[in-house]
Amino acid sequence: MKKLSTFVLLFLAIVTFAQTYNISLNLKKGETYHTLTDIKMDMLQKVMGQEMPMKMNMLLGLSFNVLEVQKDVFNLEAKYSYLGTNVSMMGQDFVMASDADISLPPNKLMASMVNVPFTMKVKSNGDVIEVVGYEKVIDAMKSAMPDSPSTKEFEKSYSKEQISQNFKSTFFAIPPKPVKIGETWNAVFVSKNNDIDISNNMICKLEAVEGDVYKISYTGDLVAKEGTTMEKEGMKMSVKKMDGKMSGTLLLDKKSSWVNSSDNLGNLNMQIEADINGNMMPMESEIKMVYKTTNQPTPKK
Repeated sequence: MKKLSTFVLLFLAIVTFAQTYNISLNLKKGETYHTLTDIKMDMLQKVMGQEMPMKMNMLLGLSFNVLEVQKDVFNLEAKYSYLGTNVSMMGQDFVMASDADISLPPNKLMASMVNVPFTMKVKSNGDVIEVVGYEKVIDAMKSAMPDSPSTKEFEKSYSKEQISQNFKSTFFAIPPKPVKIGETWNAVFVSKNNDIDISNNMICKLEAVEGDVYKISYTGDLVAKEGTTMEKEGMKMSVKKMDGKMSGTLLLDKKSSWVNSSDNLGNLNMQIEADINGNMMPMESEIKMVYKTTNQPTPKK
């Protein structure tokens, strides 16, 4: 009997590892799904022999109601459910949040963006086809703070391009075809940092199917194209080098393939040359990132 039990367990293990899994978004009409991304960054900037450390914590909550399902395309009504940013630098702390005192301009801007609906069309592999009606979010910001210079900065930080990027960066590890446990695949997507496109080249692996979740790991390189230029606060900067690493684990719900949780570690190193009134100034930055995405609309209090 003991030998028979051992044989049965071995057989089940072989069957499990031989099974293929078709992992793709399977969202239900009328259901609402959430993502809350918590990004923590430790930054060290070096300019002319001086070091300037800074810590930043960004929170981005979104809710997605499924309006329509057509084959492998989902039409979603999206809304910001929460926005928050904490910055610590040079002995000062700056705290901004959509649920904080709206007599302060940054809080008022964030609060104006929450619960303003727009639509997104996304494919079952996580690709965003289009974002429609996002100008309503921009208009809400402008109405809340029409004369504030911060509004333009918010437009850049919370653009519809950033929304598309945020969605894809959550679901980039969805495999392009059915996979078995232990199988690997490549995933390449582009993210943006300070107006600079960064190529994310990841190797993904289906580690396990545990209960109601798929467990996927990934690791890879972050690379920006050298010579890319950007402008910030009137200062032109040229990228001499920008690269880094990222790794993490993604847990997807087995029925919907929606994110249960995603834990990521990354680092980014930048060498930039700034043009200040015709004088070229070299700058270096080191960024360490820890970010987590969960299926909830707002942070737990």
